[in-house]
Amino acid sequence: MEELFVATEQGNIPIEPRIAEKYNLKKGVKTPFSNHTIVDKNGNATPEPPKKEPVEEPEDEGIILTTAEVLDFAAGADSYTT
Repeated sequence: MEELFVATEQGNIPIEPRIAEKYNLKKGVKTPFSNHTIVDKNGNATPEPPKKEPVEEPEDEGIILTTAEVLDFAAGADSYTT
């Protein structure tokens, strides 16, 4: 985990790594009581974008049913039998 600091008018105050991990602190977030910004060691407050996981496309089975066929299937009937 990177070093985090609280940006104040008097300078940056370091945050202990165990505290940052315990409270899930990230740069760019405001502190709850003093409303100061949490920054990294360079003073950057821009949060990193969340990692996007690829979305799996649903598999196409190639079966296309009409509305009548769906209703017959739901009712347990078969419109093709005589």
